[in-house]
Amino acid sequence: MVPVREDYRDYKPPAWVSKTVRQLLDSLSERHVGGLSAIVLTESALISKGRTRRVAGKKYAMKECLGFYYQKTHRYPATVFLVVDNIIGARPPRYWRIPPFRHVDVGTILFHEIGHHLNHTRRTVAGGEEASADEWGRRLTRMHFWAKYWYLRPVVRPLQLIWSRFGRTSQRQRASSLSHRVAN
Repeated sequence: MVPVREDYRDYKPPAWVSKTVRQLLDSLSERHVGGLSAIVLTESALISKGRTRRVAGKKYAMKECLGFYYQKTHRYPATVFLVVDNIIGARPPRYWRIPPFRHVDVGTILFHEIGHHLNHTRRTVAGGEEASADEWGRRLTRMHFWAKYWYLRPVVRPLQLIWSRFGRTSQRQRASSLSHRVAN
């Protein structure tokens, strides 16, 4: 399986972050993560200055993004970076106490980045690079959720309403700092 590495300077993440990422990865098969060298959990202070390449007509500050996918080059292997302090800072601390919410939020970002990898290595499932990564992310999130939380199927709709209620408060902030694929 893909190793999960942690690279922090001053930031101390909650103990559940690494465990959650490993659980999310455990729900994927080798065909989804084959070719990825690592998932790196990091902090925004270690992200270089600058802006992303243009996505939907706009460039984003790299330090504000939630994650990155670096595709394989002749020098570097394919790697996914998750910017943990940006991910966690988007929600109130009490939100993260609920494991399904952690899995959905962190999983959405992780699976979006893995979607870029799948888009690059396997096939496009929607028109456009971001749209395809979003669709892969939705598919992988659904697959993980139904495998891990199969017993919640009867209450999924009420949970979706609660989750969307939390999501509205920072929806614009999250939309402006969506993760993007960056090629070296």
